Amino acid sequence: MRSTGCAAAATESLKLAFSIIDLLLQSKQDQAPTPLEQALATQSIKRSADGISVSSPVHLVAVIASYIHHRDDPLVPAGATRLLTRLAQVAPMSMFACLGQEAVAIRDAYVNRLAASSEDTELKVATLELIRESVSSQPSLVELFLCIRAANKDNKEQAVYVLEPESCLHSILDLINPDIQGPQHPPSLLHASVALLHALWQGRHDAALLALRAHKDFWRHLTNPLFNDVQLDDIQDAED
Repeated sequence: MRSTGCAAAATESLKLAFSIIDLLLQSKQDQAPTPLEQALATQSIKRSADGISVSSPVHLVAVIASYIHHRDDPLVPAGATRLLTRLAQVAPMSMFACLGQEAVAIRDAYVNRLAASSEDTELKVATLELIRESVSSQPSLVELFLCIRAANKDNKEQAVYVLEPESCLHSILDLINPDIQGPQHPPSLLHASVALLHALWQGRHDAALLALRAHKDFWRHLTNPLFNDVQLDDIQDAED
Protein backbone atom coordinates (compact mmCIF):
# COMPACT_ATOMS: atom_id res chain seq x y z
CA MET A 1 0.00 0.00 0.00
CA ARG A 2 2.84 2.35 0.89
CA SER A 3 4.56 1.77 -2.47
CA THR A 4 1.30 2.43 -4.27
CA GLY A 5 0.91 5.70 -2.38
CA CYS A 6 4.50 6.69 -3.20
CA ALA A 7 3.95 5.92 -6.88
CA ALA A 8 0.78 8.01 -6.95
CA ALA A 9 2.57 10.90 -5.24
CA ALA A 10 5.44 10.68 -7.74
CA THR A 11 2.96 10.70 -10.63
CA GLU A 12 1.21 13.80 -9.28
CA SER A 13 4.59 15.49 -8.79
CA LEU A 14 5.51 14.77 -12.40
CA LYS A 15 2.29 16.25 -13.73
CA LEU A 16 2.72 19.32 -11.55
CA ALA A 17 6.34 19.77 -12.64
CA PHE A 18 5.44 19.61 -16.32
CA SER A 19 2.64 22.14 -15.83
CA ILE A 20 4.83 24.58 -13.88
CA ILE A 21 7.65 24.50 -16.44
CA ASP A 22 5.12 24.93 -19.25
CA LEU A 23 3.62 27.99 -17.53
CA LEU A 24 7.06 29.49 -16.91
CA LEU A 25 7.99 29.14 -20.56
CA GLN A 26 4.62 30.53 -21.60
CA SER A 27 5.08 33.64 -19.44
CA LYS A 28 8.33 34.63 -21.12
CA GLN A 29 8.39 38.40 -21.72
CA ASP A 30 11.29 38.98 -24.14
CA GLN A 31 13.20 37.24 -26.92
CA ALA A 32 16.41 36.58 -24.97
CA PRO A 33 16.78 32.96 -23.79
CA THR A 34 15.94 32.54 -20.13
CA PRO A 35 18.09 30.46 -17.75
CA LEU A 36 15.30 27.86 -17.75
CA GLU A 37 15.37 27.61 -21.56
CA GLN A 38 19.14 27.36 -21.54
CA ALA A 39 19.01 24.58 -18.98
CA LEU A 40 16.37 22.63 -20.91
CA ALA A 41 18.30 23.07 -24.16
CA THR A 42 21.73 22.09 -22.87
CA GLN A 43 21.42 19.83 -19.83
CA SER A 44 22.07 16.11 -19.97
CA ILE A 45 21.72 13.60 -17.17
CA LYS A 46 22.97 10.11 -16.46
CA ARG A 47 20.24 7.58 -15.95
CA SER A 48 20.68 4.22 -14.32
CA ALA A 49 19.00 0.88 -14.73
CA ASP A 50 19.08 -1.52 -11.79
CA GLY A 51 21.71 0.64 -10.16
CA ILE A 52 24.07 0.49 -13.14
CA SER A 53 24.98 3.92 -14.49
CA VAL A 54 24.57 4.61 -18.18
CA SER A 55 27.92 5.56 -19.68
CA SER A 56 26.67 8.26 -22.05
CA PRO A 57 24.48 11.10 -20.70
CA VAL A 58 20.94 11.48 -22.00
CA HIS A 59 19.68 14.89 -23.06
CA LEU A 60 16.94 16.31 -20.85
CA VAL A 61 14.60 16.60 -23.85
CA ALA A 62 14.96 12.87 -24.45
CA VAL A 63 14.18 12.21 -20.78
CA ILE A 64 10.99 14.29 -21.03
CA ALA A 65 9.99 12.59 -24.29
CA SER A 66 10.59 9.14 -22.76
CA TYR A 67 7.52 9.63 -20.57
CA ILE A 68 5.50 8.60 -23.63
CA HIS A 69 6.25 5.09 -22.33
CA HIS A 70 4.45 5.86 -19.04
CA ARG A 71 1.25 3.80 -18.85
CA ASP A 72 -0.11 4.29 -15.34
CA ASP A 73 -1.61 7.73 -15.96
CA PRO A 74 -2.10 9.12 -19.49
CA LEU A 75 -1.91 12.68 -18.13
CA VAL A 76 1.83 12.17 -17.48
CA PRO A 77 2.79 11.62 -21.15
CA ALA A 78 0.23 14.25 -22.15
CA GLY A 79 1.89 16.79 -19.85
CA ALA A 80 5.35 15.84 -21.10
CA THR A 81 4.17 16.20 -24.69
CA ARG A 82 2.69 19.65 -24.06
CA LEU A 83 6.01 20.68 -22.53
CA LEU A 84 7.84 19.43 -25.64
CA THR A 85 5.44 21.47 -27.77
CA ARG A 86 6.24 24.57 -25.71
CA LEU A 87 9.96 23.90 -26.10
CA ALA A 88 9.51 23.57 -29.85
CA GLN A 89 7.95 27.03 -29.83
CA VAL A 90 10.49 28.91 -27.72
CA ALA A 91 13.80 27.02 -27.56
CA PRO A 92 16.33 27.42 -30.41
CA MET A 93 17.49 23.81 -30.66
CA SER A 94 16.99 20.67 -32.71
CA MET A 95 14.80 18.37 -30.65
CA PHE A 96 15.53 15.53 -33.08
CA ALA A 97 19.24 15.83 -32.28
CA CYS A 98 18.44 15.95 -28.56
CA LEU A 99 16.58 12.63 -28.80
CA GLY A 100 19.69 10.94 -30.14
CA GLN A 101 19.48 7.18 -30.54
CA GLU A 102 16.11 7.16 -28.78
CA ALA A 103 14.43 9.12 -31.59
CA VAL A 104 12.95 6.19 -33.53
CA ALA A 105 11.76 4.35 -30.40
CA ILE A 106 10.08 7.48 -29.07
CA ARG A 107 8.49 8.16 -32.47
CA ASP A 108 7.13 4.63 -32.63
CA ALA A 109 5.67 4.91 -29.12
CA TYR A 110 3.90 8.14 -30.04
CA VAL A 111 2.56 6.74 -33.31
CA ASN A 112 1.34 3.54 -31.67
CA ARG A 113 -0.52 5.40 -28.93
CA LEU A 114 -1.98 7.81 -31.49
CA ALA A 115 -3.31 4.85 -33.48
CA ALA A 116 -4.74 2.98 -30.48
CA SER A 117 -8.53 3.22 -30.37
CA SER A 118 -8.57 2.98 -26.57
CA GLU A 119 -5.94 5.65 -25.94
CA ASP A 120 -6.68 8.79 -23.94
CA THR A 121 -8.03 11.65 -26.06
CA GLU A 122 -5.96 14.29 -24.28
CA LEU A 123 -2.73 12.45 -25.08
CA LYS A 124 -3.73 12.10 -28.73
CA VAL A 125 -4.53 15.81 -29.00
CA ALA A 126 -1.22 16.72 -27.34
CA THR A 127 0.64 14.48 -29.79
CA LEU A 128 -1.06 16.07 -32.80
CA GLU A 129 -0.26 19.54 -31.46
CA LEU A 130 3.41 18.59 -31.01
CA ILE A 131 3.64 17.40 -34.62
CA ARG A 132 1.79 20.49 -35.86
CA GLU A 133 4.18 22.82 -34.04
CA SER A 134 7.15 20.85 -35.37
CA VAL A 135 6.05 21.57 -38.94
CA SER A 136 7.22 25.16 -38.63
CA SER A 137 9.91 24.92 -35.96
CA GLN A 138 11.41 21.40 -35.97
CA PRO A 139 11.88 20.18 -39.57
CA SER A 140 13.93 17.10 -38.69
CA LEU A 141 11.46 16.02 -36.02
CA VAL A 142 8.45 16.41 -38.28
CA GLU A 143 10.15 14.39 -41.03
CA LEU A 144 10.68 11.63 -38.46
CA PHE A 145 6.94 11.59 -37.73
CA LEU A 146 5.77 11.94 -41.34
CA CYS A 147 8.03 9.12 -42.60
CA ILE A 148 7.39 9.46 -46.35
CA ARG A 149 9.35 7.98 -49.25
CA ALA A 150 9.38 8.58 -52.98
CA ALA A 151 8.00 5.57 -54.85
CA ASN A 152 9.39 6.60 -58.24
CA LYS A 153 12.69 8.36 -57.72
CA ASP A 154 13.60 8.05 -61.40
CA ASN A 155 10.54 10.00 -62.59
CA LYS A 156 11.06 13.56 -61.39
CA GLU A 157 8.27 15.01 -63.53
CA GLN A 158 5.49 12.99 -61.86
CA ALA A 159 6.51 12.32 -58.29
CA VAL A 160 4.66 9.68 -56.30
CA TYR A 161 5.03 9.56 -52.52
CA VAL A 162 3.84 6.84 -50.17
CA LEU A 163 3.51 6.64 -46.40
CA GLU A 164 5.77 4.24 -44.58
CA PRO A 165 4.04 1.98 -42.00
CA GLU A 166 5.56 4.11 -39.21
CA SER A 167 4.06 7.36 -40.51
CA CYS A 168 1.79 9.32 -38.18
CA LEU A 169 -0.32 10.26 -41.21
CA HIS A 170 -2.00 6.85 -41.19
CA SER A 171 -3.60 7.86 -37.90
CA ILE A 172 -4.59 11.23 -39.35
CA LEU A 173 -6.41 9.49 -42.18
CA ASP A 174 -8.25 7.35 -39.65
CA LEU A 175 -9.06 10.27 -37.37
CA ILE A 176 -10.78 12.25 -40.15
CA ASN A 177 -12.58 9.17 -41.48
CA PRO A 178 -16.21 9.31 -40.26
CA ASP A 179 -16.73 5.66 -41.24
CA ILE A 180 -14.10 4.64 -38.68
CA GLN A 181 -14.69 7.19 -35.93
CA GLY A 182 -18.49 7.27 -35.84
CA PRO A 183 -20.80 9.98 -34.51
CA GLN A 184 -19.24 10.02 -31.02
CA HIS A 185 -15.83 11.06 -32.32
CA PRO A 186 -14.38 13.74 -29.96
CA PRO A 187 -14.44 17.13 -31.75
CA SER A 188 -11.08 18.01 -30.18
CA LEU A 189 -9.42 15.13 -32.05
CA LEU A 190 -10.94 16.14 -35.37
CA HIS A 191 -9.97 19.76 -34.73
CA ALA A 192 -6.35 18.82 -33.94
CA SER A 193 -6.14 16.53 -36.99
CA VAL A 194 -7.39 19.19 -39.39
CA ALA A 195 -5.11 21.80 -37.77
CA LEU A 196 -2.13 19.53 -38.50
CA LEU A 197 -3.21 19.11 -42.11
CA HIS A 198 -3.54 22.89 -42.40
CA ALA A 199 -0.01 23.33 -41.01
CA LEU A 200 1.33 20.89 -43.62
CA TRP A 201 -0.44 22.82 -46.37
CA GLN A 202 0.71 26.18 -45.02
CA GLY A 203 4.27 24.90 -44.69
CA ARG A 204 4.21 23.58 -48.26
CA HIS A 205 4.98 19.98 -47.34
CA ASP A 206 4.18 18.82 -50.84
CA ALA A 207 5.34 15.23 -50.36
CA ALA A 208 3.00 14.73 -47.40
CA LEU A 209 0.08 16.36 -49.17
CA LEU A 210 0.59 14.30 -52.33
CA ALA A 211 0.73 11.10 -50.27
CA LEU A 212 -2.46 12.04 -48.42
CA ARG A 213 -4.40 13.03 -51.52
CA ALA A 214 -3.54 9.71 -53.14
CA HIS A 215 -5.70 7.93 -50.57
CA LYS A 216 -9.24 7.10 -51.62
CA ASP A 217 -11.94 9.37 -50.20
CA PHE A 218 -9.43 11.77 -48.61
CA TRP A 219 -11.34 14.84 -49.76
CA ARG A 220 -14.72 13.38 -48.81
CA HIS A 221 -13.50 12.62 -45.32
CA LEU A 222 -11.80 16.00 -44.92
CA THR A 223 -14.89 17.93 -45.95
CA ASN A 224 -17.38 15.70 -44.15
CA PRO A 225 -17.74 18.07 -41.13
CA LEU A 226 -19.01 20.77 -43.51
CA PHE A 227 -22.14 18.71 -44.13
CA ASN A 228 -22.82 17.75 -40.51
CA ASP A 229 -24.39 19.69 -37.67
CA VAL A 230 -21.75 20.61 -35.11
CA GLN A 231 -22.87 21.87 -31.73
CA LEU A 232 -21.43 25.21 -30.59
CA ASP A 233 -20.34 23.59 -27.33
CA ASP A 234 -18.33 21.02 -29.30
CA ILE A 235 -16.54 23.76 -31.22
CA GLN A 236 -15.70 25.63 -28.03
CA ASP A 237 -14.39 22.44 -26.40
CA ALA A 238 -12.12 21.75 -29.39
CA GLU A 239 -10.71 25.28 -29.35
CA ASP A 240 -10.07 25.14 -25.60
